[in-house]
Amino acid sequence: MGLCQRTGARRQHLAPPTARHRHAVRSAPAHAFAVAAAVLTTAVAGTALLVLLGLAGPRMSAEAFLPYDLSNFQSEYACDNSSVRIVRPRTLSDVQAAVRAHSHVKALGGGWSWNQPFFCASNGSMPPMPDGFTRPSSRGPPPSGGPANIVMQTLRPLMIAVNETEESVTVDAGVRTIDLLRYLAAYVTPSAPSGWTLPAFPWFVFQTLGGAVATGTHGSSLKHHSLSSQVLAFTVVLANGTVRTFTNETDPFLMRALRVNVGKLGVVTHIKFRIVREMPVTRTLNSLPASRFLALLRSAQQQWAANGTLPDWMDETEWFWVPQRHEFLMVSFTRGDDPDASKRLAVLSEYARAPRAASTAYNTSLELLQEAIRARGTFEIDDWPLKSNVKFDPVTNLSTVALAALRRLNDTVIQLPWQKGPAGAGLHGSDTPARTTPALATTRVATPSVAAQAGPRDTASGAEAVAAGVAAAVAAAAAEHRAISEAEDAAVAAGEAWAIPGRKQATIYYGLPNMADAYIDISRSGVYTIAANATREALGGYLFQPEGILNNNIRKVAYDQYEVAVPVSTMADCWQGLLELLYGADNLDGTSYNGTASPASLPAKLAVAARANGSMLIGPDGRPDYGFRTNPLIRSTGREDALLSLTHDMPHLWLNIEDYIYYNRPGRRINPVFKSLVGFLRSDARCGATGLEGRGARLHWGKAGWPDAGCWHGDKEFPDTWCDFGCAVRELDPSGKFADSAPDRWNWEGAPLERCCVPGRGFKVAAEDPACVCTVRHARDAASCPEAPYYTLR
Repeated sequence: MGLCQRTGARRQHLAPPTARHRHAVRSAPAHAFAVAAAVLTTAVAGTALLVLLGLAGPRMSAEAFLPYDLSNFQSEYACDNSSVRIVRPRTLSDVQAAVRAHSHVKALGGGWSWNQPFFCASNGSMPPMPDGFTRPSSRGPPPSGGPANIVMQTLRPLMIAVNETEESVTVDAGVRTIDLLRYLAAYVTPSAPSGWTLPAFPWFVFQTLGGAVATGTHGSSLKHHSLSSQVLAFTVVLANGTVRTFTNETDPFLMRALRVNVGKLGVVTHIKFRIVREMPVTRTLNSLPASRFLALLRSAQQQWAANGTLPDWMDETEWFWVPQRHEFLMVSFTRGDDPDASKRLAVLSEYARAPRAASTAYNTSLELLQEAIRARGTFEIDDWPLKSNVKFDPVTNLSTVALAALRRLNDTVIQLPWQKGPAGAGLHGSDTPARTTPALATTRVATPSVAAQAGPRDTASGAEAVAAGVAAAVAAAAAEHRAISEAEDAAVAAGEAWAIPGRKQATIYYGLPNMADAYIDISRSGVYTIAANATREALGGYLFQPEGILNNNIRKVAYDQYEVAVPVSTMADCWQGLLELLYGADNLDGTSYNGTASPASLPAKLAVAARANGSMLIGPDGRPDYGFRTNPLIRSTGREDALLSLTHDMPHLWLNIEDYIYYNRPGRRINPVFKSLVGFLRSDARCGATGLEGRGARLHWGKAGWPDAGCWHGDKEFPDTWCDFGCAVRELDPSGKFADSAPDRWNWEGAPLERCCVPGRGFKVAAEDPACVCTVRHARDAASCPEAPYYTLR
């Protein structure tokens, strides 16, 4: 999750129109409040363009978050509203003008972040409350021309452009990951008979792509890595307000910096990803005790030490840890494009027998299976259904079945949800009816006006013909979509004041120690529901966060999510230490004490101090509370070349954990078991060789757990690439336009960047110049910081 990430909701959860604008939608179809607008496509030489006129989300009432204000998705981690303005651009020119108009800026999407300093262009001087909550300001509105956050999800129209010739898709940074995946899956053409997909995608898919890429969001794939590694090009608004496109061919070094940019290098407006044809995927679920999980990791770690490779099972496997049960649920995936012919045949065979609901549009994977059977000549199956008489639209080259599905996905949104504020007032400070977007016929051919301004164009054969052939449609669509005066544009770019929402109330049941088993079992049941054995196309086969609980649970119950990356070279050592710390070395599988806590376990050791803190870490029946209310998620990604990727040096095993207890007791109080585990992960040499004291795992850029000011040292976390990234900042943003509110973290003081930075290449090595050593001076060291995990709150 992270910076520039986006809200979203299922269409059945959308609020009904108010009386004031009900007349505007009276004649609209029942599905008019869908994810986006009409499908507007043109296909020439393998390229098609889609205009998304609106990505609908829920109307908020008492609570709010982006784009209503600068708080995260739980109305927590707000910026200081006395110092930073909010800009809700409608066009690319608004973004450019906002960058020029403000002293420094940060781009945001939907606020799926637990990292406030990276989230905010400024935190001003308003001190936080004792528990870390940002207090509302009484100092008046922020000054114009100062810091501003730019909300990228309000840009209209948005664009998805598929280029089948070069197997890529160019998309606005404000589009959600899930909407891109759904569009690609339904993009069925003769050359992609089951549609397209991203090579790998994350568990949480409701953030914007800009934020997902900026923070290194990932799934579990050693081969295809994170979303950041799948990027072919970035289009960026630079510090001077101009627009520039970067590719691997034109700017290899700066692409390494942009892949995980954390918002430091510019405002990313468009991203081009590589795509692959949609394929069947077989999913297999197994349950293992903790000792068996450790044995698998130990074998993989030993293989890495022996020859620098990892076992095949790690490439497409993720785990759900069930702490209360000492259990690990292993979810493995086998792809229909696996290079092993026998595995590929097995997947396609299972898929052919799957219900037809498994297919996004129609199933031609049978044809692939028949080819495999003919090649092997081993057996025949003659009863698989294959949809016959498939027809393709002559204009778009999409199948008629797929075209209808895409149109349903992109129905016109009449009233954008953020045109009205949470209490009925307009976002722009008036109570006048919000501007409506006219419904466009779903058959009209057009391209987005923002694309004409930004210019992120595919260079494959035929792309120029697309631009030339629809130039008139571009102008017509732009004129029809919005006719806003230059004065209004200037007002949009200047940004506005906003109000910090109130904090969430505690959900007390999450904080009760006798609810630990119940919540973990509920979470475990959910895993068995979504991860059951099946063969589906990739979008249905791989796991992602169920959408139905976004508004019913995730937005309503406060929690912090942490994620750390442990190098594969020591992953088994780290996990053995973690499990022995939590469970006691004599009770790893939970069988030694008949369900009660080992005296050597962390809850038992902390029990006396915990009772003084009002916590009961061991219940009257001897059952421990291990500090979790959901099952942690474990994944792996391969080595990447991004300078700030957490896996830039080698593959890593990720652990994603959540703390519900801090927020959900009467008064916010530390979750002692959980914090001790995070302290172990961040400071033990078995979990990594980075961190404040040269040991411990790395922290995910968009999540919680960040140390107090001055207690995170980039040159120690990224010893090989920190000064390279500093050189990229100097090259693209020499004036500090894209500063955030964490100056202590973006620190290169004492490192000779001026002497050692080579444009387009990075920081010189000491062999070239003995003075070029990336050593940074810091105001605080380990002795002056809190003990691990080096933060005071939470």
